Amino acid sequence: MASATLEPIAIVGYACKLPGDVSSPEDLWELCSRGRTGWGPTPSTRYSKDAYYHPAPGKHGCINTEGGYFLHEDPARFDAPFFNMTVQEATALDPQQRLLLECTFEAFESSGMTKEGVAGKDIGVFVGGSFADYEVNNTRDIDTAPTYQATGCAPAMQSNRLSYYFDLRGPSMTVDTACSSSLVALHSAMQSLRNGESSSAVVAAAHLNLTPDFFVTMSNTQLLNDAGKTFAFDHRAISGFARGEGAGSIVLKPLNAAIRDGDVIRAVIHNSGVNQDGKTNGITVPNGRAQSDLIKQVYAKAGLDPAECGFSECHGTGTKVGDPIEVAGIHEALGAGRSPRSPLFIGSVKSNVGHLEGASGIVSVIKAAMMLEKGMLLPNANFETANPNIPLNEYNMKVRNVLIAMIVTIVVLIVMIMMVMAIINVIIIRKPTI
Repeated sequence: MASATLEPIAIVGYACKLPGDVSSPEDLWELCSRGRTGWGPTPSTRYSKDAYYHPAPGKHGCINTEGGYFLHEDPARFDAPFFNMTVQEATALDPQQRLLLECTFEAFESSGMTKEGVAGKDIGVFVGGSFADYEVNNTRDIDTAPTYQATGCAPAMQSNRLSYYFDLRGPSMTVDTACSSSLVALHSAMQSLRNGESSSAVVAAAHLNLTPDFFVTMSNTQLLNDAGKTFAFDHRAISGFARGEGAGSIVLKPLNAAIRDGDVIRAVIHNSGVNQDGKTNGITVPNGRAQSDLIKQVYAKAGLDPAECGFSECHGTGTKVGDPIEVAGIHEALGAGRSPRSPLFIGSVKSNVGHLEGASGIVSVIKAAMMLEKGMLLPNANFETANPNIPLNEYNMKVRNVLIAMIVTIVVLIVMIMMVMAIINVIIIRKPTI
């Protein structure tokens, strides 16, 4: 398929709330450019760490991780009257939906759109879903469950709530493919824009870790590392991942429409693709060949040269098994023609804010768009020396740990998400040429 048949999609606005006191994209830039992280010990307002902690992963009823990447802002703080909600509705409302409302309002502001201006328009809403810890807590005792629990925490409402509040008339759906949810939502949004269902689209996701329940079950299956920190591509990545939380929202338009409307174009998405690993050594084990095949397909359909890719924003969860397989797959697809003087740079925003699970992809997209907009390559936090199972020198790849200017020839980035249920998503993002 020639690139002319695939209409490019412009990112015209974005917003986020993340660990490390990040309440805007500019805050995220400052956090990443300085190599800082949002890691901290488990807040006592979430659960008592001492009551659940045990250093042995797999011990039933316990949590092996010492901390994580948590929002500093109290999730209970919410301006219900601003969003036209009663006390009863706000009490039952999943804090993830609260974050989605706040971030999407700010993303519209970032794009120059107003609440009044978008009302009644065929704007689609595509949300990467996350399970609701709040619902687990609300339904422990059904006699005290909030009146509006059924609508306050339903996964479908993560998208429908946005369409309802802003009065948006385009498609509205919540996508759950675990860690790749928000990028699969973005893929769906691009299809909706290209086939004319939507004139603009919101792609958003939020994830909060409010209760110990899922920490316990993930510890039981040894998915989490002891420190609760992300060591993407690093020699310290010897076990599982580290949980994070936060939210992000972006506003998309067809490129021609964005140019016509005089929008600020942050970056341009040329193509995306989704596939599945199929049968592997385990349902949580990725398939490098499936990953490299998808990258090649997405590039071929976009009519772009893989050699133009200067940076890959990876899944990069800092796991013993996942990182080496992912980097090998990227090398297979994008490694041709690389040299020590012209390497492929790789990185992962999870080294700064942890793994936001269903919301991780949207944060990676915001980071990638800002890198193109500002012309700088952001460093990876928590990187000392490469994982011995990732031969970066042999692959002619580099992980930067300091901020550097983007080489003029680096105009294309790839955002890559692999996840526990083996859905793979690839997004090609390019610097605007207008």
